[in-house]
Amino acid sequence: MIGNYVYAVVSQPATVYNNDVILPIVYNGDSESPIPPTAIYYTDMLQPSYYTFTSFYGINIADARSSRPT
Repeated sequence: MIGNYVYAVVSQPATVYNNDVILPIVYNGDSESPIPPTAIYYTDMLQPSYYTFTSFYGINIADARSSRPT
């Protein structure tokens, strides 16, 4: 925690459905925000035989809108 922000790093496997990679979606209450492909960074470092998305989140715990139950 830094100031009013809690930070989280989440790693999840990439899902492939009908040869398409399912991109991550951020949910906030009743709304959802798909992550556009242009906001995803790809590295060609040696990886295992699978792909993962690693997401970094910052949540302002002093903001009443961000503390609603989902």
